[in-house]
Amino acid sequence: MIGGRSVPSAGVSPSPAPTILVADDEHALLGLMGRILERAGYRVLRALDGDEALELFRSASGAIAAAILDVTLPPAGGLSALREMRATQPDLGVVLVSGASLDAETREVLLACGGTFVSKPFSPRALTQALDEVRSDGTH
Repeated sequence: MIGGRSVPSAGVSPSPAPTILVADDEHALLGLMGRILERAGYRVLRALDGDEALELFRSASGAIAAAILDVTLPPAGGLSALREMRATQPDLGVVLVSGASLDAETREVLLACGGTFVSKPFSPRALTQALDEVRSDGTH
């Protein structure tokens, strides 16, 4: 301890912030979710559609702890992007968000992958709690 503060041991570096992929076609909501998560200590990758989300996911090479995806994400929907991501990274944490009710297909996907659903509009606390439940980086 130096000056009342803890100092890490030599050779011990703080662990990096978990990386979260957030994809929503509503620009303002995407920005808001990103800010909420950054304030909660996460590193955030943002995408406005499924194609961009998949591109970011592939370029991150397994470094993404969880994905937050809008169910109706263009062009093919959040579930389509999710299936492709989980084919590569089966332990990916998943939070699906939507302004619509939870339908049977989405419910099945969530059950299969251990994910969770958050209905829009949601509070910052609801978003971060859902994320904490599903993270795949071993620090649930």
